[in-house]
Amino acid sequence: MGRFLCTCWLLCWATAAMADLPLPVSRWLYGAPIAGLVEGQVYLIEFTHTQCAPCRKSLPLLTALAKRYAGRVSVIGIFSYFPSDRLSEGDYIHQIQALKRAMGDQLDFPIALDHRDQRTYRAFAPERAGGFPTLVIVDGTGTVRWQGTSLPMAETLLAALLSDPVGWDADREARLELGRKRSQRLYASGQRTLALDVLDSLKTMHPESVQALDLVRFRLLIPDDASGATAALCTLLDRDPSFHTDLKPLGRQRNTQTLGLPMGYALAERVFRHSRDPILRAYTCVDLAFLHFRHGQHHLASQWIEQATHRYGLIDPALQSEHSAQELAGYRYLIDWRLAHTHHPENAVKALRQTLAEGGIKPGDAKLLKDWLYGVLDDETLEILDGYLSVSRGENR
Repeated sequence: MGRFLCTCWLLCWATAAMADLPLPVSRWLYGAPIAGLVEGQVYLIEFTHTQCAPCRKSLPLLTALAKRYAGRVSVIGIFSYFPSDRLSEGDYIHQIQALKRAMGDQLDFPIALDHRDQRTYRAFAPERAGGFPTLVIVDGTGTVRWQGTSLPMAETLLAALLSDPVGWDADREARLELGRKRSQRLYASGQRTLALDVLDSLKTMHPESVQALDLVRFRLLIPDDASGATAALCTLLDRDPSFHTDLKPLGRQRNTQTLGLPMGYALAERVFRHSRDPILRAYTCVDLAFLHFRHGQHHLASQWIEQATHRYGLIDPALQSEHSAQELAGYRYLIDWRLAHTHHPENAVKALRQTLAEGGIKPGDAKLLKDWLYGVLDDETLEILDGYLSVSRGENR
């Protein structure tokens, strides 16, 4: 059997035969263990993490891709670590098992666990190790042909690679990625018309990537062009019945335009229909709460944040995190306080001042109040909040 060399291992195993090149994972958790990369087989490997929302979102899409290209592409998921992770291997495995139970057949391809030092991740993508998700395409000769974060891009590249392994134009795909980044830089610098023109040109040159490029367009427009973002979102929803994405830009990001409630509910319905990710579903309720909050519908906002808290409480404890629990509690405090302020403004402000005087609010929650209630609170209460935050920052130094 000929030699099968993965380019990222050339220095270490330049003379090793294919059978001597197993994936250096810590252990296999689901699916048949893969002893080594097989010559002639194409691989799509995703390095992922249980606490990475985009990673969890990609799992059912990777499962569908594995089924579509069964026998031609081997899809592998490798759960790696953040450098800052303090999880024991056993706790991390419990998280992965809980995620598998929640996702069911939406997570249906071989899953492995990396070593704590990320040695598998670093072997394939040393310059990217530490960020998630990272996707890697390995061709039938063992060459790493592409690495990136976009699953739609990976799908496009896989289709091109399978149809023409020899003539596959890696430079063409690199130009697409550079063009996408250029449009983002242009938009950020205020050259918005030119940025959108770049995207339109890319769509003409890369018709197979129109959905991914229209998603870029939507994300560019959402901060300051509600009508344009709405049109882009409608296109995305109409073109792909399974398209769904998180609602955070519509809800929790304060520096964005508020889109209409119908758009928010259309996206939420897609999430609830197509995703079994319990954390994404809970946070979709949070974003619906904030969408109502921004429309001044505080009673409905309070109902949705209660639903989010309820859903999160039902999640397997292995998937919960202290940070998310505190974040949800802060959101609930903000929305419930605003609802109380709607009915009894003087009492709500008095209660807030009393709580601040007693030090009964976490600094993060106080900052949340200041950011979202600017223009609602009177100047004196804002000054009290500022003082509270200044003291908190000084204590944390």
